[in-house]
Amino acid sequence: MSYVNENGSRDYRLLPPALALWLVAALRLSHILSLKFGLFIALSFLLIPVALEIIRTRYSYRTPFTAWFTHMLSSQLAVTALALVIMLISCEVLLMNQRSDPLIQLVASFSQQASHHTVQQTAHNSWRYSAQFATQRKKASTAREPVRITFELTTPALATAKKGFDCYADARALSLQRAQIVTASSARIRIFATGALCQAGVAQVWSMPAKLSLPQYGNQDAWAMKKEAKTSASTAQGSENSSASSSTGSFAGSATQPLSYRVRAAPAFRTLIASLHTAFLRQTRKLPPTQAILVPGVTMGISGADVLSSRHADLHEREEELSQWFREAGIIHLLAVSGGHLALIREWAKRRLACSRLWASMKVMISLALVLACASLLFPSDSLLRAVVMACFTSVALLRGRPAQSLSALCWSVMGVLICAPYLALSVGFAFSCAAVGGIILLAHHWAQLMSKTWLLRALGFSAKSREKLSESLALTMSAQVAILPVQMLMLGQMGSSMLVAVLANFLVTPVVSVATIAGLLSLLTSWLLPWLGFAFAAVSGVCCEVMAWVAHFAVSLPH
Repeated sequence: MSYVNENGSRDYRLLPPALALWLVAALRLSHILSLKFGLFIALSFLLIPVALEIIRTRYSYRTPFTAWFTHMLSSQLAVTALALVIMLISCEVLLMNQRSDPLIQLVASFSQQASHHTVQQTAHNSWRYSAQFATQRKKASTAREPVRITFELTTPALATAKKGFDCYADARALSLQRAQIVTASSARIRIFATGALCQAGVAQVWSMPAKLSLPQYGNQDAWAMKKEAKTSASTAQGSENSSASSSTGSFAGSATQPLSYRVRAAPAFRTLIASLHTAFLRQTRKLPPTQAILVPGVTMGISGADVLSSRHADLHEREEELSQWFREAGIIHLLAVSGGHLALIREWAKRRLACSRLWASMKVMISLALVLACASLLFPSDSLLRAVVMACFTSVALLRGRPAQSLSALCWSVMGVLICAPYLALSVGFAFSCAAVGGIILLAHHWAQLMSKTWLLRALGFSAKSREKLSESLALTMSAQVAILPVQMLMLGQMGSSMLVAVLANFLVTPVVSVATIAGLLSLLTSWLLPWLGFAFAAVSGVCCEVMAWVAHFAVSLPH
């Protein structure tokens, strides 16, 4: 019993509240669950233990087991009810902000002008729209007059296949100017642009006139599209300025204020990170096409074909082919940033600090600082956010003198992230990341023990140590694949890749994934100072990525 209490992988107390909180958040933001019914569910969780206690007292069921069961259930349901109430409050705050946000109101008015049928659908789904109305939204969902928006970039600019635009980037709106009236906004938007904005970095604040439209996919509140006007540099610009003024309303540029301009530069550390990325990508562009695409993906979660400076038709076609192979083989997660990068850094720090004479708390803080520094170098994503928050909760537990509790840290991370950002309850990437980690925590250890004792591995002549390593590798892959299967069915409506093919592909690439990631990170850190050394590390990572591409192609060619 002591092992169960100390081993966090078997501490299931926070699992029901985390799952209930996630379900309620998803249903509430989808407007399937009303606020009153959600509060009724939370109240029911509090009344159930009271009813059980009345029944136990009335019929004299006063055994030690019934007393323990009633106490455990009461505390569990009380925590769940409290979490649900907090989650409902957070969802209501988000929905109220969306209803009062001028940018989202403006975007929502586009759908009301489309057709009466679309109005009914958007009124039912509020700010989330069904896929079957994508065609109607696309026809009459764009504002005819541009508005000026000020926003802060949250992701770097990447190449886009959208016709007429060079790049896209996600951002957080700060203000909206329409008819000389400026109002504050906090909407999450995706910017499609050309020109100078495609060279902007994370945390920069920009202002530009743009046409707003409903999002055709993704979890953003709106899309903003802007094409840079081509103006002459000569002094005789009267006619051109007048035409620009007529095409952009009252937001035409002047000699002192162009149409699009940067309001605030990025902080110094963001500028340094951007320099590291530029130097690293400069070295990866020297690699063969397959390696130039995969090395940035394995290292920092961004495809080499999405980098503007390396965008070519051949590279883009090759990227689509590789993405299809990796997706069908079930190893597409290798091209996204997840907890694997941070786990490598944490394990490296743990080994280096093991022999030092520093206090245990100092070791934990240094390890956490290295993890956060590594996360700042990677492409921001929902799965990376989960990994960072989980690492923070684990470090807090260690600072308090408690052993690392994986499942408890995951549950706390889910509840904390969803309460602060309820819209992530509808994020596929966040769901995949949490499901995979949860499956590994709950299933991998047991499955590894069962596999190590099977007669097949012994008949093949594997030693005890080899059987243990082989069983752990297979168990990690299988547990993650089984855990994400319900997410694929519920959120994507598909089964995904074949289980056997995915397990085989993940098992075959296991020996090279860590090498590719470590070599890529070393290249990212050294390319700006020693380009030749950065290229050497990138070449090592590229060879491992070639092996991964070969495995993906081999797995896809298998009958399944």
